[in-house]
Amino acid sequence: MYTPSTAVLRFSLFLFAISLYLFLRFVWPARLPLWSKALLTVFVFSGATYPMLTEAFWGGFVASNSPRWAGIWMNFHSGVLTLLTIVTLLRDFALLVCWVARRFTWQDVRRVSGSRRSALTLLTASAGLAFVGIVEGTRVPDVVKRTVTLPELPPEWEGFRIAHLSDIHVSSIFRHEHFEELVARTNALKADLVLITGDFVDGRVPVRYVDAQPLAKLTAPYGVWGCEGNHEHYSGLEEWLEVFPKLGIRLLRNEHTLLNREGKPLALVGLTDSMAARFGRETPDMRKAVSGIPEGVPHILLVHRPGEARRWAEEDPAAILQLSGHTHGGQILGMNLVVAMQNGGFVSGFYDVARKAGNAMRLFVHPGSGLWNGFAMRLGVPSEITLLTLTAGGKSSR
Repeated sequence: MYTPSTAVLRFSLFLFAISLYLFLRFVWPARLPLWSKALLTVFVFSGATYPMLTEAFWGGFVASNSPRWAGIWMNFHSGVLTLLTIVTLLRDFALLVCWVARRFTWQDVRRVSGSRRSALTLLTASAGLAFVGIVEGTRVPDVVKRTVTLPELPPEWEGFRIAHLSDIHVSSIFRHEHFEELVARTNALKADLVLITGDFVDGRVPVRYVDAQPLAKLTAPYGVWGCEGNHEHYSGLEEWLEVFPKLGIRLLRNEHTLLNREGKPLALVGLTDSMAARFGRETPDMRKAVSGIPEGVPHILLVHRPGEARRWAEEDPAAILQLSGHTHGGQILGMNLVVAMQNGGFVSGFYDVARKAGNAMRLFVHPGSGLWNGFAMRLGVPSEITLLTLTAGGKSSR
């Protein structure tokens, strides 16, 4: 007997609440033939079934193995419902403000809010925004070049270039062809080093391996390195830990590696993700990760989640830069404020993370090079392939 997981129940209840609101707001009071109301009711409430459908029939809600067309449709449909709820609430709030300000009478408010033309306008706008959001969310990202100033950067590392990817999410939506192009664009940068800060995959190895194979073509003189994200834990981490080296990707899990340029070392330090605790796996351990690094060597941290950057800055005084992802930049303008509150105030771009001792650690939060296939939509927050150029002087891009 199928029993939905806690995560599925939460998402289903969220979508059901939206569906119920839209039903009571538009469908129930509409003066339409019974068959029309029945179709609209099915259209509205079917969105709430998607989490259970993907878990029951396609291997899981978080790491769904649904056909790509089904994933696109489910994202579009639930996106329309979500955006319609948002724009309706905004419209009704504006009408309420006009009524309080005595710009509208109560009869005017009821007339506009109950207008069929107004409802169709809101639905059309929501569908249009959802379509644009799906297109933006699922396309291959463009390259964004950024300069990051690190005053403590050794002169030997001046001008060092890092191709930074994050949250690529190999999945039922982001398939083999997508990653062929993403890899080609990344390699064309001819960066010195490629770093991937977690959330590589959504799905188990037998299903997603073929789609992940183009990652084996990533190349850079200093190699391709990364750290795990929370989604690896949903997708059979142990199996993927055997696969990543075959793809030429070396994950740092509470460990480090020393890079050398013109005789001057620099340490890459990678931490595990805090989601490990839920699965009985190794949790983040900075002391273990930096053990054995010679004194005076600067550190670059690879940590999937940015939320504990202040902790890592204190625990690793030699860290001059932390690279993270996880937030997807908020994905939709306005949502970035909510996402920032859930991640220690960090959501996208550069931050200075102060230490009690004085010198600040630089933090860069990547807006993501892909998306989770359960919410594959972006509006005003594009994905990117980031090219970071390290310098000891000048101004960092924001």
